[in-house]
Amino acid sequence: MNSIEERFNKISKANQNWAPYVCLAEAITGRSYNNKTMRRNFLKLVPKEDYELDIERELIAELGKLLRPQMNVQNGT
Repeated sequence: MNSIEERFNKISKANQNWAPYVCLAEAITGRSYNNKTMRRNFLKLVPKEDYELDIERELIAELGKLLRPQMNVQNGT
């Protein structure tokens, strides 16, 4: 199990009334995951019946805004 999924499971267990999308958002907020990892976990953890397929990209883009920007090792930023 990866760290996003572990955090997701802890959050969803502690907040059983929260939607899976909200639990995932909480699990990734302020973390340095890349968009590919975040998208993979979105597709794995959020049931397809919870959202319209035509807005999937928008939902993933909104989650991406919650991530902490990754540090560029060459520039130190």
